[in-house]
Amino acid sequence: MTTLPEPAWPPAEEKPWMSRKQYQLFNRRRAVRCWLWPYLRSRLHPNDFRPLLAYLFTEFKCNLDCHYCWAHSNKTAGMTEEVALNAIDWLHDAGCRALAIMGGEPLLRPKFIHKIVAYATGRGFFVYLPTNGRLMWPTVIDKLGDAGLATVNLAVDCVDEKPGLPKALNPIRKHFEYLVKMQAKYGYTVFLNINITRLNLDDVIALTEIAHDANIATDYHLNEAPMLEQDHFGRAHDNGTYIRPEDRPAVDDLLDRLADLNRSGYQMVNSCQHFADMVLHLLFGNNRLGHDPPSPFQHHATGSTQEDLHGQLPVDMPAHARLCLQCRARRALAGASGEARIQRRKRQFLTLNSASRDPESIGSANS
Repeated sequence: MTTLPEPAWPPAEEKPWMSRKQYQLFNRRRAVRCWLWPYLRSRLHPNDFRPLLAYLFTEFKCNLDCHYCWAHSNKTAGMTEEVALNAIDWLHDAGCRALAIMGGEPLLRPKFIHKIVAYATGRGFFVYLPTNGRLMWPTVIDKLGDAGLATVNLAVDCVDEKPGLPKALNPIRKHFEYLVKMQAKYGYTVFLNINITRLNLDDVIALTEIAHDANIATDYHLNEAPMLEQDHFGRAHDNGTYIRPEDRPAVDDLLDRLADLNRSGYQMVNSCQHFADMVLHLLFGNNRLGHDPPSPFQHHATGSTQEDLHGQLPVDMPAHARLCLQCRARRALAGASGEARIQRRKRQFLTLNSASRDPESIGSANS
């Protein structure tokens, strides 16, 4: 059986610590090499299969039990070294240079992940690792950092553990502090990945402030049910973490606050536009198991233009009426809050939806 090469450890030479300027330059160069050049080559060869990013699901098992998560199964065996090596080689030949190691919890097998990171970075890949941090001991951080890991996606949902939300920061606080400190030595980046549920709205802001103080970024997602039935997931229809209709005003306010922090200079993976899309998805686009039926905003929430909304808006609409539905809604609802805002968003949606059949009437939708 083919196996991955054994990485050298301990390293023959210690990596020097980088200044802030050196660190930024190092990551810019890596981004150009692993993201920009592959993208440009894919544009030069549009008929070739040239993936920009690949997901390598090395593990489906997990050491935690987040009540909202269906993307793991403790009965499923993990990836073999032979499959990992062949996958990396195949992706390299296809022109891909960005690899996300996925789970489950990838660090259930830290030696395996060390081998993957070392081999993939040796072949020129940008390697991204999501983890809940429970198994990210300092020795693991040093090995992966020395092997060339590019980014750590640290998934935490609350400061202290809550029922159904075990991914908390305080149980891994020492790991987190060491991880942040060693960025300047190994050159990787770190961001907190936060899932917004009905149980952690206050924690989202607290974690955002902690990340800001540590000079790292944050990333946010709305908690959702599976789109399809998952045989191994028994909480799809009765789950205390799911956002309910009565939670929507508070979540709406939270998203607006995060957008304000983004505009004030907080480092975030999400753009303000993304937060606005999340608001509309929250209110009108939830079509997953146990939730409301799909709405015309579902397409818009993924970034499509208004002409793509099930063909509702005519292509020959006058230029003044082509303002994005979302921007119209948010402009008209500025200053509203709570349940009143929800009702006004719904009325705005209905007005714009009916006006889409009569372009001349859209100009009055914001009145």
